[in-house]
Amino acid sequence: MKINNFLIKISNKINNFFKKHFGRARGFSLIVLAIMSFFSAMFFYYYIEDFNVPRVLALLIFIALFFINYTIAEFLLKIIIILIKRIRAKNLALYAILIYGIKYFYDQCLYYVDLKHFEIIFTLGTFLTILAFSKSLISLTKNKKKKALLFLMPSTIIILASLYFMFFPGFDSGEIYEIKGEKNKIASEPEKYKVEVIDYEGKPVNLRDFVNYSGNTKKVRDRFFGKTLKETEVKGRIYAPKDLKRAPLLFVLHGNHRFTTKNYLGYDYLGHYLAQRGIAVVSVDENMLNGFLKFGLSNENDARAVLLLENIKNILTRNKREDSILYNRFDPENIALLGHSRGGEAAAIAYNFNQLHFHPDDGSISHKYNFNIKGIITVSPTYDQYEPSDKSIILKDVDYLTIGGSNDADVDGFEGMLLYDNVFFSGEKDKFKAAIYLGYGNHGNFNSLWGDYDIDPVEGFFLNRRELLDGDDQREILSIYTLNFLENVFEQSYNREIFREGPKDYGDLPKTNYYNRYMDSTFLKIADFEEDYDLTTTSIRGGIINFDNLKDIYEHSHEYGESKSNTTAVFLEGKEKSTYGIRFTEKIPTGKFLQFDIENLNLIENSESIDIEIQDTWGSSALLNLSKYKNITPMTKAFIYKTDYLTDDYLKRYSPQTVLIPMEDFKKQNSNIKLDEINKIEFQIKDNAKISIDNLGISN
Repeated sequence: MKINNFLIKISNKINNFFKKHFGRARGFSLIVLAIMSFFSAMFFYYYIEDFNVPRVLALLIFIALFFINYTIAEFLLKIIIILIKRIRAKNLALYAILIYGIKYFYDQCLYYVDLKHFEIIFTLGTFLTILAFSKSLISLTKNKKKKALLFLMPSTIIILASLYFMFFPGFDSGEIYEIKGEKNKIASEPEKYKVEVIDYEGKPVNLRDFVNYSGNTKKVRDRFFGKTLKETEVKGRIYAPKDLKRAPLLFVLHGNHRFTTKNYLGYDYLGHYLAQRGIAVVSVDENMLNGFLKFGLSNENDARAVLLLENIKNILTRNKREDSILYNRFDPENIALLGHSRGGEAAAIAYNFNQLHFHPDDGSISHKYNFNIKGIITVSPTYDQYEPSDKSIILKDVDYLTIGGSNDADVDGFEGMLLYDNVFFSGEKDKFKAAIYLGYGNHGNFNSLWGDYDIDPVEGFFLNRRELLDGDDQREILSIYTLNFLENVFEQSYNREIFREGPKDYGDLPKTNYYNRYMDSTFLKIADFEEDYDLTTTSIRGGIINFDNLKDIYEHSHEYGESKSNTTAVFLEGKEKSTYGIRFTEKIPTGKFLQFDIENLNLIENSESIDIEIQDTWGSSALLNLSKYKNITPMTKAFIYKTDYLTDDYLKRYSPQTVLIPMEDFKKQNSNIKLDEINKIEFQIKDNAKISIDNLGISN
């Protein structure tokens, strides 16, 4: 009460001051309204002035209109304020806090709902429901007012229904398209070794040159870890094949999850899977660079890369020492990196730093690593969070694999595909790159400790978790693809079929929608649509594009989820008989395969609606149907949040898929065709198929 009396005294003193020095000035409000009306009229009077109304008269008309409106508004606000004044100050403060809390909840958890005026409806409805519940509960239990049940029952039902909606997993709306194939192949391999698990620690490293943090963020982080980033921990866990010397080695790097979680242990499944099959795994602990609440770091992915390289140095140093339990356990000539989330970007950065003598943003920092890193895997990675010298990260002459999921609610674009577009081959080495986009895969299930929740509660409770690919299945897919990739990287196998042709014939891959993309160093491009915005020109000299009877045609950048790329494709929508072809006035390269990337922009399978025809300079031609070589997976409808399902507000998720057609198959169709004298490639589209085409070329 003392505070109330103090506020009343201050209010009275202010009122007395104005009464003493100005007297009663009841008419001042009319002057204020007139001034406001004048300024408001200045924004509108010229509209009627354009109809030859004198400027002064036009201004006076609008002054009068605004004056009337402001007078009415003043009257209505006065009534509202009188009503508010009748509310007890304690209750008024409580209502203000409640409205703020509801608004905060909405901004954090329901900001994405695409319904008109939903925020106002939600705020008002929630406010009234909570008031009705709390008041009627007290009225019934304390005051014994049975009529309170009229309000208690419906408000209780609404609250319980809302809580149920938050905690139930969601709606099973996923549609998995059947992949036609013989299912007579096995992608995985049997176990060969027992696994030895070894935890390690090394000499701390100083990362303060790469990370800026201060204030409360520094205090909280340093207190939690008991040290600063000048003493960043070098530590992790090793999964080694027992009794195997000089095993090839994969370093695994986690992403930016809460630092209260032991994030590096979330790849225990992958460590055991690969070690059982002869590949050692080191899962690196980078928790000291992770975030918590508002105490996270930013622009630190280069620090993650340096810490990864320091861990590699630590392991390989021990591998050389005869007194170490790691002596001669690993093959330093066969190293690969796998990174998840920010760790994926950091793995690509580390590959670059490994080749550079100096840090690109600070020449006073030297990098002296030079490890033999042969392959990079990025899993739901970020991209361009760190840009050395304001440039995007690129990879050259290294094997690359990226995997992501259509229902990723953290990194909502398939940013690994952005890096895929920036992986280049000189042709001097036999290298390849591949991308796998998984229908209904999420961000967290690649790490067994993160699970279905890509976003922390409470927003995470609204994710449509029932639609997700089973977590064990998602981790199995990553394990199988990682094994096949590494066997190629470490030259234990040269079978790239699962990357080139997709999963259609593999019976042990879990069922979901797969989008696979592939390119190797033998690829010679004919058209990639990057040269200009002329629809009739192509990348290769002497190429002329012609098209007929298309419903729509345009060149546009790819969209990988919510990420827009810097690479261009041609987008086509057919009619009954539509064609899109390229003629060549000069000789084009020869090879074993006609190769191109294609996207199915329909929600139904349409491979049978697309034919590919080639013609030689003598007029001989051959025609093949796309469905014989690839069933182009349609778009996946992703309901990321449960509210998306209720409003039918789904996202269309898809990715380019690579097709390789043996040139000899055209020869089988027409033995007269001369494959070394092709002068035309044509796509024939029917049944309103919608597609995009990119990276048309020849490969071996």
